[in-house]
Order: sequence, then C-alpha cells, then structure tokens
Amino acid sequence: MFRDLLLKTAMILPPKVQKFAAEKVLDHVFTKIAPINVSGAENLPEPGVPAIFVCNHLSNLDGPVIRRVLKRQDPYFVAGMKLDNVSLTSLFKNLFKSVDIKPNSPDKEAMKAMLGHLKSGESIMIFPEGTRSRSYSLQEGKRGILLIARLSGVPIVPMALTGTDKVLPINPEGEMGAEKVHKGNISLVIGNPFNLPLKLQDESKEDFEKRSMDAIMMSIARMLPKEYRGIYA
Repeated sequence: MFRDLLLKTAMILPPKVQKFAAEKVLDHVFTKIAPINVSGAENLPEPGVPAIFVCNHLSNLDGPVIRRVLKRQDPYFVAGMKLDNVSLTSLFKNLFKSVDIKPNSPDKEAMKAMLGHLKSGESIMIFPEGTRSRSYSLQEGKRGILLIARLSGVPIVPMALTGTDKVLPINPEGEMGAEKVHKGNISLVIGNPFNLPLKLQDESKEDFEKRSMDAIMMSIARMLPKEYRGIYA
C-alpha cells in the first residue's frame, strides 16, 4: 500500500504536488506506523555550523528518517545516481538536497560540490558504507570521506540507526523500490562531534587512513546494539 501510493503519486502529479503528497505519506509513516525515537539531540550543531554527519545504512527509509531529525540542519545528502532510476527512491530523494556521486569511482565534481557546501556553512550527510547493508550489520567504510573531512576541517557527527531494517527491509530479490512497509519503531542515536586524528610521525599513509576510517566507523558502532556492529564489533 505504501509503495503503491507513492508510485501512483510519482506518476500522475506535478513535481511540487508530488513533494507535498510524499511529505504527507511520510508524516503518516513516522507518526502512525513507525515513530522515531531520538537520543543525543544535544550533540547536534546549530544551523549554519557545518558538519559531516555519518550513519550506518540499513534501508531506503534511512534518508527520510535522518532528514526529518536533521530538519533544522538541512544537510546535503550524498546519494548514488542509481536512486534516480527507480520511481520510489527518486521520489524520496527529491524531497531533500543532495550531491549525486558516481559509484565505484573517484568523483571529483561531487567532491568539489561537497567541499563547497561545507565551506559555505552547509552540512553534508554521508553513509560511509556506501550502500545498504544486506546483513544489517556494519560493513567496511569507504575512505572517500577522509579527504572531505581533512580538506574541510569540520567536525564529524556520528549517528546510529536501528529499526528501519524492520520497517522497510531490503527486498529479498534485490529489486530496488519493491520493499514493503511494516509497523515498528525506529531509533536514532546522535553521538559527540569529533575531528579526525592527527598523523603520527612515523605512520604510513595506509596505516593512518585505516586508523582514521576505523575512528569514524567505531564512533557509529559504539552506539549500535552488538548485533548491528558487524566487522566493528
């Protein structure tokens, strides 16, 4: 029902009306079907103070959940271009500001856009795993975020999400946009902001990048239940 309603909306309404209708559907989901419990909201930066938000990735519902919680911060979401190819995910994506990134390649234009937003006082939101986890536990983080964090110098704000894997689980056949919504509860924990560690004098680039990436992923893992921590348990 949820999927069919969104798809019908996407097909027959003008863009502005699509967004209005989609917002109403999400309001219904987050108030009647899957309420969001937030803890650590005191760790959020004030609007206009740039930050790099990072979170584990479980479901196509993650973006709308985080957008709702970070309404005042209004970050740009770093999103894969493939989301535009599916009506359901495209409708979600059109609700928030985004930076499109090419998968599995160094995307210099996307990097430039992210740095520009951060330097102008905007925030960005990145799922460092790069894709939804089919095991629902943390996968190895991708290191592209390190360059953005180093060049911008802004703090990283870790977040840990649970429940979206139950409310809108990944379709077993792998069909993007074919998920079905279920009743449940969603939890988002917001951690303390931090900056990347400094490079040690005799540390190799490889070791430094691994240590920096581990710091990011462990900041998320520590706030997750044990069964969600994956390789960072």
